[in-house]
Amino acid sequence: MGEKKRNGGKMKRLTLVLSIIFSTILVGGIVHSETVRKILVECTECKGSGTVEKEVKCDICNSSGQVSCTTCSGSGRERCNLCNGTHQVKVKCRECYGTGSKNGVKCEECAGEGTVFETCESCESDGKNVCHTCDGKKTVDCSFCGGKGYNTLIRTCTKCGGDGKVEE
Repeated sequence: MGEKKRNGGKMKRLTLVLSIIFSTILVGGIVHSETVRKILVECTECKGSGTVEKEVKCDICNSSGQVSCTTCSGSGRERCNLCNGTHQVKVKCRECYGTGSKNGVKCEECAGEGTVFETCESCESDGKNVCHTCDGKKTVDCSFCGGKGYNTLIRTCTKCGGDGKVEE
């Protein structure tokens, strides 16, 4: 902060120092000068940082840190990628090796198609596998609080006004 003052046609800059106040008192024609010094110390509220942290509970997960898995809707299982939940997969016929015929005759096993349906081994024929997102646990870490169950709010320290220093 500064104030400019004209002095004989020249600009002179007077600097105000916040930590030191000079007051001059005129008493009976005699000038007395008094110096008052303000000693600044580290704020005990924010430990000199100027900010204060406050932990608040996460409303998204009710402070548990976990939310229901959206991939499996909280069941822990998801549709099998191999059979698409149908319990069966189309494979090459083992009798005709996928040709549709055996010794020049239409293959009876696959009805000449070259493929047959078999029970899906990936999902053990129930059409579902363990969820790849939650690993079958049904819940995942809350993305809002990072699985902590709370969030940290940072605000300006009201004791020091964000300066980190207060008068002694």
